[in-house]
Amino acid sequence: MNFREKVALFIEQPHSSPAAAAFQAFVVLLIIASSSTVIIKTMPEFHDGNPIFTMLEIVVTLVFTLELTLRFMVAESACAFFTNWLNIVDIIAVLPSYMEVLLPGSGGSASAIISLRVLRLMWLIRILRLAKVARHSRMLSACVMVLSQVMFSSVVVILTLLTFLMVVSASLMYFIESDRCQDLGVPCEGFTSIPSSFWFSISTLTTVGYGDVIPLSFGGKIMASFLSVLGVVVLALAGALLSFDFEDNSGHSQEQQSMVWHRQSSAGSSVFAESELQDLTRDFKTSWENLAAALSSAAVRQRTELKASKKLHPTTMPMLRLLEERGRSFCTEMQSYSNILAGRE
Repeated sequence: MNFREKVALFIEQPHSSPAAAAFQAFVVLLIIASSSTVIIKTMPEFHDGNPIFTMLEIVVTLVFTLELTLRFMVAESACAFFTNWLNIVDIIAVLPSYMEVLLPGSGGSASAIISLRVLRLMWLIRILRLAKVARHSRMLSACVMVLSQVMFSSVVVILTLLTFLMVVSASLMYFIESDRCQDLGVPCEGFTSIPSSFWFSISTLTTVGYGDVIPLSFGGKIMASFLSVLGVVVLALAGALLSFDFEDNSGHSQEQQSMVWHRQSSAGSSVFAESELQDLTRDFKTSWENLAAALSSAAVRQRTELKASKKLHPTTMPMLRLLEERGRSFCTEMQSYSNILAGRE
């Protein structure tokens, strides 16, 4: 293997070596530490900063930049690298530290306000570093793949159904409540229009029940009760549909991901695969020769012991000779096939 192949195996296959596993664990630990630091820094007692936080941010930025550089080195092309959403997450993860260096000084009030807003935006981006965990966790990666597959089936169906029910129910609530408000001559808060009624409908259908907007008429209360029950039914069906699709696609996605990772780890490393294949072939031939010798020795010993009693099975030795012949033939065929794959024949 050349250097590029070793780097690709190191960063893509954490189980390939103890060093790769340690590096992956270290990156995940830095992600958690960095996100925790951002959360802690929002507390009033830590607004003035802390040298430990600064040093941690420097280490995180350097490690993330190194990882991103290595992934760019082993990428098939620049286009493939920048179109991978995981690489985009990695790029966003290292942006805050470099952006803070480019922030304008606080010479004026307007500049200071802009700097503060940009700084808060950088804090938010640092929180998004948690998305990097999906790259380093096989389980999360499989979940993301499954969700991406059911996004245009189950999720779209559920959102379409909720949207339809929201529009219909908001229209009914508007007409029911607006008629009562007109009869009484009072303002109809929360139901002044169909768009304003969307808030009540979606909060009721999703079983949130925020409570800031409630119907006042008897018909509106009946309608709200029906929507509450309907929301529970819709979410139960949505959960069952997602569960079914997730189970249906999870096995296929994990198998596909394993094949992709195996293909990535073996891509460009034909020399390593061929040499390993030759070694395995030789090891198998040696093991078979040892097994054949052991079987022959056991057969001769048994024949000597049972010859006097005439209890030796008449097919023992012919079977042994047949096995030896088949084994030698199989080892020869495997060696020839290995040579063909290695380009030696």
